[in-house]
Amino acid sequence: MSEPGMFHGWRSRVFYLTRNRRFLLRTTGTIIAAGFLIASLIVTARSGPKKPGSQVSVVEQGLQEGYGRLLAMPEPDPRGLAAWLRRQMMVLVGSVKSDTPPPAEAFDAFSRNGTILGRNLSQIIDKHTAGATKELLLDFIRGSLVADLPEGKLARSRIEKLARREPPERLACELMAGFAMQVEDASVAARWMMREGMTFSEAAEARRLAVSLAINAEDIESLRQMRAVPGWIEACEPLDQHLAGGLIQDVPLQWRGLFWDHFTNVPWLLVGFTLFAGLVWFIILVQHDQRDAWRWLRPLLPLLAGVLSVWPTLTILFWQEQVQGLKPGGPFPHDLWYYIIGVGMREEVCKLALFTPFLPWLLRKRVPGRALITGALVGLGFAIEENVQYYAEHGLSAAMSRLLTANFMHIAMTAITAHSLYRMVRSRFAEAGQFAATFAAIVLVHAFYDWLPGYEPLSEEGGWFSFVILLVLASRFIDQLSLETEPRRSTFALRAVFTLGCALLIAGVLVCSALNARSMAGVADAAKDCLAYIPIAFLYWRRFENA
Repeated sequence: MSEPGMFHGWRSRVFYLTRNRRFLLRTTGTIIAAGFLIASLIVTARSGPKKPGSQVSVVEQGLQEGYGRLLAMPEPDPRGLAAWLRRQMMVLVGSVKSDTPPPAEAFDAFSRNGTILGRNLSQIIDKHTAGATKELLLDFIRGSLVADLPEGKLARSRIEKLARREPPERLACELMAGFAMQVEDASVAARWMMREGMTFSEAAEARRLAVSLAINAEDIESLRQMRAVPGWIEACEPLDQHLAGGLIQDVPLQWRGLFWDHFTNVPWLLVGFTLFAGLVWFIILVQHDQRDAWRWLRPLLPLLAGVLSVWPTLTILFWQEQVQGLKPGGPFPHDLWYYIIGVGMREEVCKLALFTPFLPWLLRKRVPGRALITGALVGLGFAIEENVQYYAEHGLSAAMSRLLTANFMHIAMTAITAHSLYRMVRSRFAEAGQFAATFAAIVLVHAFYDWLPGYEPLSEEGGWFSFVILLVLASRFIDQLSLETEPRRSTFALRAVFTLGCALLIAGVLVCSALNARSMAGVADAAKDCLAYIPIAFLYWRRFENA
């Protein structure tokens, strides 16, 4: 068997090559090197000299497009003009970063010829408004640009008087909200927007902004008032529905918003890559299960259960933070307590809760290792869903760094606790003490793994301690996988699936990091995260060398 020529047919050659250490190492190195080369070419192509001419910011581009639409509109749209003017004033007073003249200079230019930043504001104000509404918008410009001068203070006073009367003047409450947004007072802005939305049925954007601002300010009372109005929050973006539902403890609203958010602004690149990362581990876990007709379809149920376990986790998160006041960022030991109760306990309990429905079937079948694999699949589903959530909240770089470590961490932790729970129930609770100890240990491992890198006194060593925790957990999981399962030898070796799949993941992470960071420093940071897989691969090779 020393020469490939002794084998005949593609199956024999695949069998040989996927068990050939030299071939696997060479192929793995080639895949990773290709990924690094592609990442380097992307960085080089994107770091060339900038094209001549002024670079227009996204904010400025949006304002210019809005100005063009207002000029082209055949019918007056005072509310659309007010919304555009509110954004323009935020740029000028500095709430949104932009290279603009000081507010006083902009007001002098407007007073002289009715223009600001080359845009004829007088023209669009005359086109879309008249009478009291026109004076209201002019006062808003004065109150925004010369707020500290008597003229600006008087203008603000007139708008506030119109906003507080019953019923308020149309647009007055929205413009008062604009003043609050300029100083980043989301709570006050939310209440003014809510008043505008309550009074005028056509103020759809005001209602949407009221919800968004109340979420940012965590203004529970305002959110509850808006929730009492049928259709108000339901008309907002799904993500806002989810966040509002979490803050006011409305679980149906929270979960409905989370569900529809999966189909809104879908990051297809990340979702596809996340699914590929999950697919690598899915194949590895299925290969460790016993072969039967349903072995590729049956694991989809625990995988889906793991995805769904994120939903109650988020519900508990909002409850802990809003009701119990358990939030990150406190001094030691409160920060550590948050990671134990607010991260480790919360996530492990929810994953086990979604694993529990499979216990009767597992106890009836009693297939060796299947409880461990089912728990691992629940953990994998949780990691896939959580990676998408991380992208939505923290961007591509955070999600990319999690694709390698977080997937494996959740697989290992859930597999170990689920298998311990299975053994306890199978023994009719004779092993309850062992399960309690295992679960407590996994919760602490989870907490310390997340807490150590951010703990200031250990800012340099914390990452290494987390790395050691990952290796200990990997060793325990791989050893248990070896003891509980007996994978049959197949054409494609298990260690080849693991090694080549991880190599493709690492190459993909390097390329995506280049697309996101656009610098070799970002690619280097991603490469450091990938180093954690070298000892994990060694542990797996050692245990399943002949599989």
